[in-house]
Amino acid sequence: MVEPIAQTDQLEGFFWFPRTLMNFERLCLGYADQPELIHAINRDLLDFNLGLLDRIFRVCPPSFVTLAEDFSYNHEPMISRATFDAFMARYYRELVPRLAERGIPVIADTDGDVTLLVPWLQSVGVDGVLPLERQAGVDGMKLREKFPALR
Repeated sequence: MVEPIAQTDQLEGFFWFPRTLMNFERLCLGYADQPELIHAINRDLLDFNLGLLDRIFRVCPPSFVTLAEDFSYNHEPMISRATFDAFMARYYRELVPRLAERGIPVIADTDGDVTLLVPWLQSVGVDGVLPLERQAGVDGMKLREKFPALR
């Protein structure tokens, strides 16, 4: 009998996981007051995710991978592009190529209006986003027109 590898259907992302550990307010303060802590958390998460993927690849490579993030709110991201670039982009740039080399698309799971986030995510190799929340004003067809490479 094969033991379960993970108890989730997606990997935890570099905004989601620190927020889960610290809560949103402490995480936002941590970006300014404890950047080394945030980087340590994300480095450990990257190492965990890469190790987990190595185990998964031995059993059954996934068709796609979603990363839990939820860094958008109803009408805009909860963080700035500078924060994304400083605290998350480098970890995406190590994780995404491990999946891309196997032809596995990476999709960011982020609620709310994803429109401003799409270029950020594309810059680190993310292939798509979900969900496209109509109640947050996201028009899937307009998003596809604006970002044709997005899945």
